[in-house]
Amino acid sequence: MKNWLDRALQAERNIKEQIAVLKGSLLLSRILYQQQQTLPSADELEDMTNRIADLRLEQFDVNQQRDALFQSDTFVAKIEEGHSSDVNPEVHDALLQVVDMRRELLDQLNKQLGNQLMMAINLQINQQQLVSVSKSLQEILTQQIFWVNSNKPMDWDWGQILPGDAENAD
Repeated sequence: MKNWLDRALQAERNIKEQIAVLKGSLLLSRILYQQQQTLPSADELEDMTNRIADLRLEQFDVNQQRDALFQSDTFVAKIEEGHSSDVNPEVHDALLQVVDMRRELLDQLNKQLGNQLMMAINLQINQQQLVSVSKSLQEILTQQIFWVNSNKPMDWDWGQILPGDAENAD
């Protein structure tokens, strides 16, 4: 995405430079038309809003699961409830280790979700900038293509050549 944005910004600079150098020429008209055809469309971009919301919700759920495990003795006691005949100190200690490991894994998952969320937000910002630059570029191209000469001017020389060209057309 960042590369697309960089290319769009570079294209905008190039077009402005070409407009300044080639004012009103037929070559400028062709260049602008070609640039307009290769301009990336904002419709091709994925909307990150839903993905960001999903990541936030998933991170919230993971945090709740992790927070429930901070009271490991209480959590293990709930698991052991109804199984008192099967639970000995070794099983109890093993369950505490499993709960601690699960809490650590959920903490790591939370950090990864945080990283994904940050990257998704950065991607959304880059997409918004790309859309803005693309729209600006499209407006510049449309305006310049409208005003640039697409044919040779109809001046005195053209008027003198017209009768001969009309006879040759027959």
